This record gives sequence, C-alpha cells and structure tokens, in this order.
Amino acid sequence: MGGESRGPSSAQCQALGSLCHEVDDGDGPLHDCHDVGHIGDPQACAEVFDDCITMCLEAAEGHGAGGSGGAGGEHGGHGEGSDLCTFIGSFCHEVDDGDGPLHECHELGHDGDAETCQERAAECVTMCAAAMEASGGAGGSGGA
Repeated sequence: MGGESRGPSSAQCQALGSLCHEVDDGDGPLHDCHDVGHIGDPQACAEVFDDCITMCLEAAEGHGAGGSGGAGGEHGGHGEGSDLCTFIGSFCHEVDDGDGPLHECHELGHDGDAETCQERAAECVTMCAAAMEASGGAGGSGGA
C-alpha cells in the first residue's frame, strides 16, 4: 500500500483502530497498532499497516474473538461466525463492487464462516482499504 490517504480518517487507520481494538494488550506492539489507528495519521498508518494487520489477526485468532466488528452494517451479520467476519462484512460493505473480489470479501464477512474469515482477513481488509482510499473516502462501518 503506497499510503495515498485522503485525510486523517483514512481507511487504513480505521481498519487498524477497529481490528486491533480487542487485542490491545495495553502496552506493547498490539497497543501501538491500535493507537496508530486511532491517532489517524495516514502516513503512520500506511507505514505499519501490513505488519499491524498481521499481528492483530494472529492475536485475535488466539484471543478467540477475532477483532472488534461493530454492528455488522445493513446486513446485520448473517451466519454464526466470529466478530472478525462481522468486521470484514461491515468494513468492505461500501466498496462492494457487486461481482468481483471486493464483493467476495463483503459476502465472506456476512456468511460468517470464522475459519475462512481468519484465512482471508488480511487479504480482504487490505483490498477493501485500498478500494476505499482509491474512491476518496474512509468508508466502512467497522465500529470503533
């Protein structure tokens, strides 16, 4: 990701703040990732995005919950999946292209298969954040 952000509430920052919220350890790398997201400096978020998404997803897998997802957007979060699925569905909602990889990520979140969400989370969050940046908005309703 090149860090082409459009404002202090960039999609990358939103993703870090939301996804890393539940695994914030209070003092350490996970806390730093969560903090960077909420501070909202697009350049800082772009610099740590890949590493932080990976760390937070790994911690969420061990934590059991899988991130902080919010309310699940207009679909309400179908299925019996994890909070991570809810987060993905909600985060990717606004950039759903109707028939393509962004749509697959949006629907993956709403399908609620926790294992598949865990496997594809980094890919989907990164792709949806990039689409939001390209469209000029922070998008998503990942809940913070």
